[in-house]
Amino acid sequence: MESKLSGHAATKLGWYLARMYLLARSYSDIEYLIWFSLGNTPEHGKNDYCMWRVTNDDVPRPTSAVAAACEAARRLPQPGDGSVSRVSEDGIYLLRWSKDGRTHFAFWTDETGFVRDIGRLGIEGAGRARSVFGVVLDVNSLRFSESPVYVDVPHGIADSFQESLM
Repeated sequence: MESKLSGHAATKLGWYLARMYLLARSYSDIEYLIWFSLGNTPEHGKNDYCMWRVTNDDVPRPTSAVAAACEAARRLPQPGDGSVSRVSEDGIYLLRWSKDGRTHFAFWTDETGFVRDIGRLGIEGAGRARSVFGVVLDVNSLRFSESPVYVDVPHGIADSFQESLM
């Protein structure tokens, strides 16, 4: 069975890959995370470890998992430029770090099918939110789900924002 390049399975793999990248960076002894595959060994002739789709004209194209991994790498501080701390990790994950003069958060749940609307967080005009793929989100309609959400706020309201999520 062949899945679509932009199908739900590919999207979900993107969520998992971003979550793995985020959690790995929250361990201080991990400096680099490298995702690799053996060259020229596509699975069933279609995918290189579900990251790249081999098309009929034999040109590899990235799946949504690549976009999710790239967005996670873009959001996090470079290795050596700051640490990522786990604030919560019991079914609901909340990570926190500083970068570019702002406090950044990533949050999600690992409970399949669980979705919880967060509601108003008091960060209108001060906070910015993006999806796991970098799409701008409305800060007034954020929710916990399996898909990581990135939020950044000024340092002065970071603690109150964090409390509002817990």
